[in-house]
Amino acid sequence: MIYWLLYARPKKKELRIAIIGQSVFGQEVYSLLRRQGKNVVGVFTVPDNNGRPDPLAAQAEKDGTPVFKIPRWRLKGSIVGQGLCDHMDVRKIGFTGSTEVGKGIMKSCAESNAKRVSLELGGKSPLIIFRDCDLDRAVRQSLGAVFFNKGENCIAAGRLFVERQIHDEFIERVIEEVKKMKIGDPLDRSVSHGPQNHKAHLDSLIHYIKVGVEEGANLVYGGKRLDRPGITVCVNMFCSENSGVPGFLSLCFIMGCGSSTAAVPPSSEPNSTSAKTESKPNDENGSAAEKQIEKPTPTRAAPDNYPDLSSHNNWMAKCLTPEIYAKLSTLKTPNGFTLDRAIQTGVDNPGHPFIMTVGMVAGDEESYDVFADLFDPVIEKRHNGYKKTDKHITDLDASKLEGGDDLDPNYVLSSRVRTGRSIKGLCLPPFNSRAERREVEKIVTAALNSLDGEFKGKYYPLTT
Repeated sequence: MIYWLLYARPKKKELRIAIIGQSVFGQEVYSLLRRQGKNVVGVFTVPDNNGRPDPLAAQAEKDGTPVFKIPRWRLKGSIVGQGLCDHMDVRKIGFTGSTEVGKGIMKSCAESNAKRVSLELGGKSPLIIFRDCDLDRAVRQSLGAVFFNKGENCIAAGRLFVERQIHDEFIERVIEEVKKMKIGDPLDRSVSHGPQNHKAHLDSLIHYIKVGVEEGANLVYGGKRLDRPGITVCVNMFCSENSGVPGFLSLCFIMGCGSSTAAVPPSSEPNSTSAKTESKPNDENGSAAEKQIEKPTPTRAAPDNYPDLSSHNNWMAKCLTPEIYAKLSTLKTPNGFTLDRAIQTGVDNPGHPFIMTVGMVAGDEESYDVFADLFDPVIEKRHNGYKKTDKHITDLDASKLEGGDDLDPNYVLSSRVRTGRSIKGLCLPPFNSRAERREVEKIVTAALNSLDGEFKGKYYPLTT
């Protein structure tokens, strides 16, 4: 998409068109606002570019939303992009895309007016699955990594490297989870995957499915367009020996923007050499799923490395003393949370000169007991002298409620639990893992589903 701004210069009696930029395929509005938000007010009409229309912008123009009336152009992205790079009046280029094109942009910008360049290059990011991982969590992580934002994500996990010992079981579990995915209207909260944004996109996906079969890939799931109105396609999974790495198999997904994921089981643990064989340079992102290894947490030796808090304006800095640090610095909660982890945010962020911040976090419920010598005074000062032994004065009595008798129950559509305190044995958000977040969701869901009568309702998960 090419974004334009039409503006006038009354004193010089002239009308000019400023080129705001050419956006990436996915998340066009976000990309525009991230780079040019401070210069742009309103919604811009954008041209169809390189066969990739933006239905949202087109609808905005149809509804009369744009502040500026800009003609719709049909322009080829490579031509416009090259023109921007070569133009002597353009001061900076920001580009998200392939490494090959990025190198060409750097060269063109250097040869024109040596304009500044910001590049975000790569794609098909690798995700390594080790045999000692939590397999259920790894499956969820893999599907989330490739299908987030319907696959239209530059850091989507385009390739999976999976150890051979768990490869077959991994595929079986992936298929089980894929079958649960509901495809349809994205406005339906029970739907986890929407349609393609235009017919040409759907045709492209169908084409790549056929190419995969013709090239010898084993289609293990899907392989067709959904039999329903609209331009939707099911999840398509291939398994192939053609991974480019000896001893590796590949599991590929084709859906969404057509991003594919390769699940690779090596005969031994994948290392940097084998990964590079299958990798492209400048991958945008990489991750791994493995067993959490207990590693020693670096701690400051008390009192030699006691943090300098002389310029800090937070309650942690006011309450922490060398004596308290020496007493608590070697302690850990059952989940492995340390004092250094608790105070690190306050050490790194001195705080506002006029606003007193807390300066520390609790990694789990047990933190309040293990590090009580620091947490208790911080909490007391943060709450204006409210001590640990004090009790809240409550006055909860239904007979004292006023109003609300004339509320129409038809207007109460849903209610949501927004926050929670803690669950014993599980970490708090600053320290917990994705697997623990799923466990919290299970506990909360079970509690909510046990409600009956007027409190009974249906639970809608926010993620798949």
